[in-house]
Amino acid sequence: MGKEAFFYASQKDIYNFTSSLEKENRYKYNLAGLRTLDETKPYNSLADFPNLGIADADNDIECKRILVYNADKEIIVREIPQSKGGIKYGIDQLKNKDTIIFSPGGELAGKDAIIQGSISTISDSGTGVEIFNVFLNCLKKDFKKKQGAYIGKNAKEKLDAGWRLTRGFRSPPEYDIEKY
Repeated sequence: MGKEAFFYASQKDIYNFTSSLEKENRYKYNLAGLRTLDETKPYNSLADFPNLGIADADNDIECKRILVYNADKEIIVREIPQSKGGIKYGIDQLKNKDTIIFSPGGELAGKDAIIQGSISTISDSGTGVEIFNVFLNCLKKDFKKKQGAYIGKNAKEKLDAGWRLTRGFRSPPEYDIEKY
């Protein structure tokens, strides 16, 4: 059975989280989903992703997802022929059980809102669960759990200043995290 945890993090919170995480752990990262060949290269640090902590969509479902795995491992990238021709490359947990998915969410450009992020794994493998637990423990160090999600320090300051902490900007505000 898989595991999942949700969080709200400003760009500052994400950079603090990744710095803390990567001090003691060595992982590699790939953009998850259907990708072009150029997009299949691994990253050695989350900080190498452009605009990390800035949401690339106005809801958590459409935001980027990052496959995380131990740095000494390789992942299986599946070739997926497209009906209109060409090939896309599948990067996901289907053939990569010893991984997690990290979706950073983040600040929504031009809006006073932070889109929910998450960590998850579909795996029951020791390695997948171990990576999930490392990420979760790192979240627990600097984030406070409220209303079912972990909230970063800077995200809390923004909430107090009137920003929305939401799964989707077009969703009604009554589904957002409330001030506390």
